[in-house]
Amino acid sequence: MKKLLIVGLLILSPSVGSAKHRATAIPANSEFYDVDTHTFVEVETFAFGYILGHLKNPNGAHFDGEAVIKQVGQPAGRYVAGGWVDATNSFGATIRTQYRLIIVGSNGNFRVTNCVFN
Repeated sequence: MKKLLIVGLLILSPSVGSAKHRATAIPANSEFYDVDTHTFVEVETFAFGYILGHLKNPNGAHFDGEAVIKQVGQPAGRYVAGGWVDATNSFGATIRTQYRLIIVGSNGNFRVTNCVFN
């Protein structure tokens, strides 16, 4: 019964990616730091592109303000980005969705290790 429940939770999880990627969530005791303007723009641009790449209709998407981006721990290279995006679904209705990404990398070379849409 426990194995079935765990498999059911993994299948119904709102995260994008494999179970390996979901396992890289940020520990509860992590410290968060502000990022400089250059890093903020790089990470935000990457995050918006990633989100647009996972929408059914990226042309009609609108991000509600700028993303919240924080560096996770020290040294730099791991970031959390979050915010809201308004986009149309398969039926043409506009839906507001909250997103959270964990992004690693630097100097324009980034990858997402965890993605959650709510």
